[in-house]
Amino acid sequence: MKYIFILLGAIGLIVLLLLMPKQPGSARERSSGMAANPDSLKLMQAIDFVNGSNPMQGIQMLREIVASDSMNLDAQFYLGLFSVKSGQLDKAADRFRKVIAIDSTYAQAYTELGAVLLQSDSVDAALAQFSHCLVFAPDNLDALFFSARILEGKEKWEEARKNYARVLELNTDSIVNVRVQELIERIDQKIKP
Repeated sequence: MKYIFILLGAIGLIVLLLLMPKQPGSARERSSGMAANPDSLKLMQAIDFVNGSNPMQGIQMLREIVASDSMNLDAQFYLGLFSVKSGQLDKAADRFRKVIAIDSTYAQAYTELGAVLLQSDSVDAALAQFSHCLVFAPDNLDALFFSARILEGKEKWEEARKNYARVLELNTDSIVNVRVQELIERIDQKIKP
């Protein structure tokens, strides 16, 4: 029962986070001026199609990239994100696991896999993914927040409070910060002697 409040709150935030644009590391590098190769141009075009007028054409293009280069992290990652958007959580989890198998330091893949597992009510597995993410990206707000929510549900107050406090340090959204501060205060009430 104690996980229900975590799950409901997390699902709402997951939906918001999933609607935010995501860029894996190499896409960020390309947008900062690195020369683009044909696959990266095709990848960007596919993403535009998926987010625009012809989603299925974009998905097909991404599948073609993966068929010709199964090690293409960005294409695998985006196929995972688009699987989440379409509600295909098992396929999304498989894609994020492939990304992690190719590059075990790909922090955002751990976060996305954790979010998928959380939606599937696999709380312990989700916490493990968020924890892996924090090894490679200790400032990842998603991983910090969701791991804090899970830890709070497990009554691991100090660990949860630490992660929430880190969110407050890093986050610039005042609305989110107000909510996180409330969560910290709630924990403080529970751990008061």
